[in-house]
Amino acid sequence: MNKIIVYASRYGTSKHYAFKIAEQKKYPICSLDEFVDHKKQYNELIFIAPVYMGKVWGLDKLIRRLDHDDQVELTLLTVGIYNPKRGANHSKIQKKINKISKKEPFKLQSLYHLRGQLKLNKLSITHKLLIKALYKNAKKQKPQALSKDERDIIKAYEHSKQADDTEFSEILARI
Repeated sequence: MNKIIVYASRYGTSKHYAFKIAEQKKYPICSLDEFVDHKKQYNELIFIAPVYMGKVWGLDKLIRRLDHDDQVELTLLTVGIYNPKRGANHSKIQKKINKISKKEPFKLQSLYHLRGQLKLNKLSITHKLLIKALYKNAKKQKPQALSKDERDIIKAYEHSKQADDTEFSEILARI
C-alpha cells in the first residue's frame, strides 16, 4: 500500500511528528498547503494535524482537495495539549470525524492522538492571552477542585519546553 504523510501545523508540533514518522517509515511527506490530490500515486493518506477547540485544524481544507470520485483511506493523527486518552476528549473528536467521514471522499482507517507541545514563544497574541487566562484561572483553584483538562493546561504551561513522545512508538508501529 502506497502511503503519504500530509500535515497541518500551526506552531510546529504536528510538523515535528510528521517528519519523525516520515523519516522512520520512509514515507513521502508534504504540508497541507503543498498537497494536491495524489490518488493516482497513493491509496492511503496519513494526516497529522492539531486539535483546536475540539476541531481538527486543516481537515476541511484537506477534504476539499481530495478527489470526490474515489475514496482514499485516511489515518488521522491529532495533536493537542489535552490528554487524548481521556474518554471525553477522544469521543468528541471521534464523533466529529465519524460524522464527516460518512459523506466525504475518505474511509477512516485509524484515529490516533498524540500529546502536543505548548510553545509559548510561538503563540499568536490571541492564543497567548487565552492560554494565560486558562492557566491563571486554573492556578487560582484548589488542586482537588481542578478538572483533568485544567490540570493538562497547567502541565503544558509549566513544562512547555518538552514534547511528550510516550505514545509515539506505539502509534509508529501501527502505521
